[in-house]
Amino acid sequence: MNLMKLFSAFMFSIMVSCASTEPLKNYGIQADYQAFIPARIAVFSCQAWPINARFSGQVPVNIKDAELDAICTQFDKFVLSSFSNQPFMKGFTPKLIKALLAKAEKEHLLNEVPQIWSHDPKECPECKNSLTTYKRSVSSNIKWQQWLNTLSGYTRYSDAALFPMVVSAFEHQFNDRGLLVSERVLELNLLLVDSNNAQLQWIGQRKAAMRAQKLQNPGDKSQYPSYPTWEQLYKRVFTEDMWQSFPGRQQ
Repeated sequence: MNLMKLFSAFMFSIMVSCASTEPLKNYGIQADYQAFIPARIAVFSCQAWPINARFSGQVPVNIKDAELDAICTQFDKFVLSSFSNQPFMKGFTPKLIKALLAKAEKEHLLNEVPQIWSHDPKECPECKNSLTTYKRSVSSNIKWQQWLNTLSGYTRYSDAALFPMVVSAFEHQFNDRGLLVSERVLELNLLLVDSNNAQLQWIGQRKAAMRAQKLQNPGDKSQYPSYPTWEQLYKRVFTEDMWQSFPGRQQ
């Protein structure tokens, strides 16, 4: 009887989706900005972490463009909704930023971030996550500093810029000794950057992985379970935890 119960519990556990969420580590407000609250934040639309700034060990984005766009749409909605009822978080929306740049005939600036961001893993062996990569590599890029200064002048002298970034959106299927697994991973960052010197003021991160799995039947070589939906991962990444210690935010 006990063996039957154990077998039933095992079968149930492998037939349902599994999920894990990585906790925040070494993220949040940065040391030099502990008492600083930006007066005007230029909020940008979501984008993928630039390829030229990819760091060692980073899991790349391998999903279709349409899926990435859908993730970014949800990310943008989450960011904008998080400014509601926050009197000390003063943000200019992506729509307003675009309008201000269009009025100044500088709308092309919005497309330059992927070209400007750069990082050589060989020059920074310790750059193995987004936090270290930005602080020790990207922020020292003179072109990036100039870009932020220029942008500030055209966006009512915003003193900070907020960038929602998809660090990884990855899916894969594999056979784990007879267990067929379909897994999706989603890692997101929010970077608050000083418009004056490109220094990182604050960074938020959420990462979640979910998998569906089933036992392989004899002769069954490729019938993997369906992937968990991205909506299931949204519930784990779009949470208040991402905003932990954001300057001026009331919990």
